[in-house]
Amino acid sequence: MGRTEWVATGAFFLVCLLIGVVIGRRRSAKMLAHARQTRVTPDGWCVSRPFWKVVRFIAEHQPPRPAFWFQLRIDATSPAPIGLWLLGVNLIVIGVDKGWWGLVAGGVWVFVAYVVMLWNAARNLRDSPAVVGVIDAVKPYGLSKHGSTATAFTGDGQAIQVCVLTSLVSEMIEGGGRAQVMFLDNPRSRPCLVLAARAPPSHSPELEANVDEYANSSSNSPDSSHTC
Repeated sequence: MGRTEWVATGAFFLVCLLIGVVIGRRRSAKMLAHARQTRVTPDGWCVSRPFWKVVRFIAEHQPPRPAFWFQLRIDATSPAPIGLWLLGVNLIVIGVDKGWWGLVAGGVWVFVAYVVMLWNAARNLRDSPAVVGVIDAVKPYGLSKHGSTATAFTGDGQAIQVCVLTSLVSEMIEGGGRAQVMFLDNPRSRPCLVLAARAPPSHSPELEANVDEYANSSSNSPDSSHTC
């Protein structure tokens, strides 16, 4: 592969990157609007539309779940994975046609990266138990304007860091309220992603007790601030 071909390959990748940034920003805005649309289960769980099928799948299967083909079917109907597939195929086809092996390598890399992400997502969905906890406050998640982190207290006394779409729980925790959240507990991946939320039912005293115990211990300590 000569110098001219390397320059052409680099220019092609740069153009793809710029196009990807523009498309990505537009897609992010649409995905956020889509995530803010929610559906409610018969037992009161408020679920963001992107997670509706995942929550139903979790409810129907206990670990280890048959997650690989389920995740692949989800990807086959999602714009982002489809875009990756098309990008990889185009890079390989153009590279082979022009003899630009840098493009072929780039296409192969795209598919390898996708397979790694698919495997990690499927493994998390297959092996991680569904856990319910209570949160009483949130704080911003990094630089995100729409995501938050919180500490979820479970019935067995654990305090687990989670991340959640702020709009999903903001109305529940305003004015000192609390929200019950559902997530997959993966110790290798923290904070865990909240899939659904609802107002805590009155028959969960053990969850409420764990939150109260933590709040009291924090207020009695020299530094009463805590990560939520």
